[in-house]
Amino acid sequence: MAIWSYAATPSGFDLGLQPALNLMFLVMTAFVAASTVSLPVTLLLIPLIPLDLLMLLWSGVAGHASGAQIVTTQTLPHVIISILAGSVLLLAFLQALLLRSVERHLKAHTLTWAQHVPPLETLEKLLFAAIWTGLILLLIGIVTGFVYLEDMFAQRVVHHTVLLSAAAGGYVVLLIGRYRLGWRGETAVRWVLISTSLLVLGYFGSKFVIEYLLAPTS
Repeated sequence: MAIWSYAATPSGFDLGLQPALNLMFLVMTAFVAASTVSLPVTLLLIPLIPLDLLMLLWSGVAGHASGAQIVTTQTLPHVIISILAGSVLLLAFLQALLLRSVERHLKAHTLTWAQHVPPLETLEKLLFAAIWTGLILLLIGIVTGFVYLEDMFAQRVVHHTVLLSAAAGGYVVLLIGRYRLGWRGETAVRWVLISTSLLVLGYFGSKFVIEYLLAPTS
């Protein structure tokens, strides 16, 4: 409710950097919490809940940025798909970090919390299920961007378009490597990290530039 009241404005929905982060972490937390009923993903709540609280605190202290993005109902479908895509792929990023941590501890025989961790095969299946889902949503988001937005290659959003397309390409390469070359473990995690870095720059780097570097000064 606090996140909704912060994002809603008289002229539309404020989906600038802070509200977008809030919404993504909220979606991620809700998705993981619902998934714990049937999937072994409870460990992902450990970093998510503090991040949710941190984002809310940041929004309360910082307020609205002067160059924030106001979204109208016309472009809302594109925005919703984009938020879902980012949320799922950020969850895949957390899963990749968990997978790498578990693998390294197992090799070093230092995994003292093994009873709380699902098998590596299960972790990998969940990771690639999230990547497939997130990639499909991301591609739909890119396509709907050309439908709902006036110019996806305008000066203020061209870096957003290019970086998200590069991130999608990275995930495609990862999936090809997974099913054609048998990539797994550290190699797969490395590609997840590269692709997610491009995704974060595309979603949030562009918002930071527009809201804090290109925003008009008073």
